[in-house]
Amino acid sequence: MNYQSAHDRVQEIKRLYKSIFWFAIFSLILVFRNFYKTGELILPNIGGSFILTIWAIIIVARAAKLFIFNAEWEANIYKNEVEKMKKQL
Repeated sequence: MNYQSAHDRVQEIKRLYKSIFWFAIFSLILVFRNFYKTGELILPNIGGSFILTIWAIIIVARAAKLFIFNAEWEANIYKNEVEKMKKQL
């Protein structure tokens, strides 16, 4: 891994952590808003808030892309496909 790709990966991880942080802040705002309205401390149901649901899906997809489907995974898939093609020939 060269310097530029390492730098890019660190920046992507940093953006992911920022997204998770803002998701947590927004969720806490919803909790306190619900507490103010109802007087009960109820955690927001992620399925009940369309914005939180979409945001959570995006964060999970970004995390999967960053930590699971990284460049090493892609290189291994290419290598396996090339080996399969060589065996067929």
